[in-house]
Amino acid sequence: MKRILLTGIMLLALNFAVNAQEKKRTSVNFYSVEFLDEIGATADQKAKVADLMKEFQPKMNEVKKDESLSADDKKDKIKVLSAERSKKYHQILSAEQKAKLNEIKKELAKNKKEN
Repeated sequence: MKRILLTGIMLLALNFAVNAQEKKRTSVNFYSVEFLDEIGATADQKAKVADLMKEFQPKMNEVKKDESLSADDKKDKIKVLSAERSKKYHQILSAEQKAKLNEIKKELAKNKKEN
């Protein structure tokens, strides 16, 4: 009886271990150094992305803090700033890096659907 119980507990623990290893990422910070390393960005590209973030983060924070704007107006302004930042970000990347980025975006979308 103890063997059966012990075997059952071991199988349950093994099942948890396998499921933990199967977790797939569902989000990524495309502006992080880790992601830029993943797509093979150069030091110059990383510096340009850091400058891009330094340019846009204060603008976004300013919009978020602006109490004269409604929630919808804030959302709209953030959306415009994000689109502008994204456009500049894509100008920094090479065609190969953009392809990797799009591949990762597809993977993330697939993983989100599965979860």
